[in-house]
Formats: sequence, C-alpha cells, structure tokens
Amino acid sequence: MNPIHFYLLLMSILKTISLTCASTIEQPIPIEQISISGNLYPLKQISVKQNKQVITLFSHGLANTGNQVFGYTQNQEVIHTPFFTFDYSDATKQFWRVNFWNTNFGQKDDVKTLKKAYEKYVLDGEEKSADIILLGVSRGAVTALNFMAKHNPELVKAIIVESPFDHIESIAKQVAKKSRIRSNIIHRIMSIVFARYNPKGMHAINMVDKINKNLPILIICSKQDQRVPWQSSFNLYIKLQKVGHKKTHILVLDHGKHDNILLGKDGKKYQHVVHAFYKKYGLPYNDKYAHYGQEILTQCQPNIKSNVGFF
Repeated sequence: MNPIHFYLLLMSILKTISLTCASTIEQPIPIEQISISGNLYPLKQISVKQNKQVITLFSHGLANTGNQVFGYTQNQEVIHTPFFTFDYSDATKQFWRVNFWNTNFGQKDDVKTLKKAYEKYVLDGEEKSADIILLGVSRGAVTALNFMAKHNPELVKAIIVESPFDHIESIAKQVAKKSRIRSNIIHRIMSIVFARYNPKGMHAINMVDKINKNLPILIICSKQDQRVPWQSSFNLYIKLQKVGHKKTHILVLDHGKHDNILLGKDGKKYQHVVHAFYKKYGLPYNDKYAHYGQEILTQCQPNIKSNVGFF
C-alpha cells in the first residue's frame, strides 16, 4: 500500500470510528475533576416510589460525554431511578468529539475510570447503601461488562448494555465491509491510531464468563446498527448462556440506528422491555410499561443450542 492510499484509508477509519457510539453530543458540565475519569456529574433525582434506594450508574459511549444519559431519562424514561454519570478520559469538547490518544475501547483504562466513579458515589458518598443498576452504551456497555467481570461489586443488582461488541475485531470487520480493505489491516491501524487500545488486552467475549452468574443482564441491539453489528452483541449472549448465565436476556430490534435505538421505530419496545426486566428482578419500574413489555421479555432468551457465533 503506497503512502497516499494509507493516508486515505487512515482518514476514512478515523471518520468512521469517530462517529461510532455517538449521535448528537452536548458540552460536558464542568463539575469536580477526578484524576482518571475527567468530569463527575452529580446525582440527579427522579421521583419514584420504591422500598429501597436504587440508583443508576450510566456509562457513556465513545465520542460522547456523561450528558448522553439525558437521552435515557425524560421522555424516554428507560432510567427510572435517581442516576449519576461521569466522563471517560477520551471525552472532549473538540469538534472531532473523541481524544484518540486516550481511547481504549472498554479495556483497562476505561474499567479503572468506571471503578473510580463507582467508588466515588457508592463507597464514599451518601448512597453507599443503595442498590445499583449499571447501564452502558456501546463502548460504555463493553466497559460495564469488563468492570463486572473484573470486580463483581455486590451492590450492582442488574446491568443493561446497549450495542456491546464482543471484540474490537467485529468493528474492524464492519468497517472493512465499507472500505474493501482487509479487516486485519484495519484492526492493526486502529491499534496504532488509538494508542491505549491493546489488541491483546481484555475483550468482552473473553471476560463475561467471570461475571456473577446470578446477576440479571439485559443486552439490547439493533439490526439497523451500522457501527456495532447486532451479531457481535448476540455472540456475548451466546457466551453468557453457555457458561450458565440463566438470567441473561437479549432484545434484538429490527429498527434503530447506533446510539439512537430509543429514537427509532422500536424505541417503545425497548422502553417497555427494560421495565419488564426491572419488574422481573425486583427493581423500580413503571407498571404500564412493564405490562406492555412482559410478553416480549419472555421471548428474549432464545435457545442457543444450534448457535455457534457469528464472527
């Protein structure tokens, strides 16, 4: 490959990856700085009837900030409890929306950041006796899975992960389909551009078997997703089921773009299934939404005996 072709390929990958896990980004709220994770956002209260304090920890996607959480509250109401959020170290105000030097796709550095945020609120704050729902999107979803696999904190009672990828190679293969460049070349270039990404580091597909088998997990993905293929998320479901995670569910939707599934045609189905999941596992829920989603949730544990993975 001559230098000109290499440059064009590099720019194409940067453009594609910078859009991964992001739609409309807001400026981060300038709040207390912590050493690893940048901005830490204060607890936001939502009126909800519950017997015990339950709060949601939100883990944002690449090329976004903790403000992404507001797409899951308000009218969407997927987050139904008081919540807190934070910025990963690659969050930036610059127009390219991601600090490439600090990006490591849910690996060691991101897990440290999530752990720091968890400890800041849950172990050091006033909410130390609260139960936690961990909700992550794309990179934030992968980080949530890796965090649970590594630490398995007892206060986390359920996790919801939207568009998690099993391995970064799945993203490389998705980019390869559009660029007509071999995926192994793209993967290699990504490991150079994103300096903190380690191809031999932790990947969710190799970590999820370490997650507490009694932890309820809901995976949500969309067939319309052009960034993270739904099959990549389904591979995680297969792995979890094979190692004995009987409380793992997956909702595969027909419609919804990456990072915007809630705004797609199947957004209400997403919302309703989440509340049915909350209800099933004894967490605060909206009764009407849970009622609508209950039947769909029963279909979110497909038999995997004939499935061997997609990638």
